[in-house]
Amino acid sequence: MITTTVASVDPSQREQLDELAEQFERDGMLIIRGAVPLETIDRVRRATDRIVEEAGPAGRWTGKPVSAKRRIEYRGLFNLDDAFLGLLAPPPVFPLVVRLLSPNIHMMSSQLLYAHPNQEPRPYHGGWHRDVIGSSEDLGYDKTPRLAVRVGYYLSDVSAPGSGITIFAPGTHQLTQPISLPRGGLDPESWVRPEIQPGDAVLWENRTFHAPENNTGPNTRKAVMIQYGYRWLRPADYLEHSPALLEQCDPVARQLLASDDINEDGSILRMKGSQALKDWAAENALDRGLAPGAEALEPGAKPREPK
Repeated sequence: MITTTVASVDPSQREQLDELAEQFERDGMLIIRGAVPLETIDRVRRATDRIVEEAGPAGRWTGKPVSAKRRIEYRGLFNLDDAFLGLLAPPPVFPLVVRLLSPNIHMMSSQLLYAHPNQEPRPYHGGWHRDVIGSSEDLGYDKTPRLAVRVGYYLSDVSAPGSGITIFAPGTHQLTQPISLPRGGLDPESWVRPEIQPGDAVLWENRTFHAPENNTGPNTRKAVMIQYGYRWLRPADYLEHSPALLEQCDPVARQLLASDDINEDGSILRMKGSQALKDWAAENALDRGLAPGAEALEPGAKPREPK
């Protein structure tokens, strides 16, 4: 059994958070080297290999026939194997996610993506998109806020070009209109292919345009992606997690997997579901503080009547 306890922020790491946050604000993405121990990557890889080999229907993505020919995808991973708990809140990654969003978050989605090898080469990538599909179309490109942060972990060697990594167009989170593609091509003029090794993490927000690289190499590209978003956004690929899984989690990890505002007796307490992470963020100096003139309230307390 894996027990998940969200670690406190190391003082040396806290000094780096400002720099990392500044880079993320500029580019809409960044890489954290050595974010997860290789033994965790190995454990997760064994779990993903088992899931793919068994080929069960639970969590299997069947929505895009074209993609189904190029890759295998499963979602809702925490209901498939508790090995994924090792990727729920890695110490080098999770504090930055809280810093970029807030403590009022939960885990929105989890994906296993196996890209088949020996795909046909093509002169472009295509498939450029933003996450939280439909948000920019519904709200308008000039009004879409940062809603979520996705973290990608690669379980296989993706160092060689054409091995199926995710590529990015840094800075496109600031666009106020759909991405512009040059005439005669399906890639933007400026994009990057990050250099990632197993154990590294690549983070990007919902507004940053990205695309899948065709896997023309001889090996299957294996990756797991975890997305965090505000609690007022609906989870994308699960309804609930099992009590047995939640019993393995401390209060902060439990918030990420089950962030409701309902007490054990069925009564409702507004924002109860975010209290564990709010307390953790305050203890680790990650809370954003209060807006000028605002007043902190205890859970369940009523605001003062205006004078």
